[in-house]
Amino acid sequence: PTLSDSEGKCSKFFCGWSQSNKEIQGFGLISSTLGILMVQGVLIVNSLLQFSQKATQEKCGSDAEKASCKIYGSNPDTIIANASTITLILVALFMPMVGAILDYTPHRRLTGVISSGFIIIILGAQAFVNEQNWFFMCILESILSFFFFTLTMIIHAYLPEIALDVGEENMVRLSSATQVIFLGPAGLFIVIIGGVSVCLDLDAISTGRLSQLMSS
Repeated sequence: PTLSDSEGKCSKFFCGWSQSNKEIQGFGLISSTLGILMVQGVLIVNSLLQFSQKATQEKCGSDAEKASCKIYGSNPDTIIANASTITLILVALFMPMVGAILDYTPHRRLTGVISSGFIIIILGAQAFVNEQNWFFMCILESILSFFFFTLTMIIHAYLPEIALDVGEENMVRLSSATQVIFLGPAGLFIVIIGGVSVCLDLDAISTGRLSQLMSS
């Protein structure tokens, strides 16, 4: 099936969305997923901060003791920042390898499937975050963020081939539609989570758990 009409313009809001071009359909679906993942990341990190602060109060006590207090060998105020550092280290070490797999092997789709699988598993596990396992969940968030970057790289690896299929003019339209598909579900996710949180009077921790369940 053709991607354009007789005038060379997209016949649908999202080029090929209702047609048989699997690359464009996958690009749109993953783009919508990435927006939701960004929102849930903010919510779960907020939950982890709550657990970190509670653990600091229980172990360190007064402000004078907090300066020398360590939780899991780290300053309590830097645990979340350290998790982000772990993500960046993983990206620096392994993303060149992932890029080589995407560009020079036929395993691009398989890499995306594996990354998505790990993301779903981690999201499901983080729905059960509590006072006993929050630090482990913090480590899982670092790993999830790595797979988020991997998934982002994968969809961008398809862009040159998609551009050749749809042409320059249609690619501009496609790029514009992608922003709507990326931000639209994320905005809807925020509205739903916010509405449920207000109606049920959920705290930050319960809201984080809910976001993990819904996004998984």
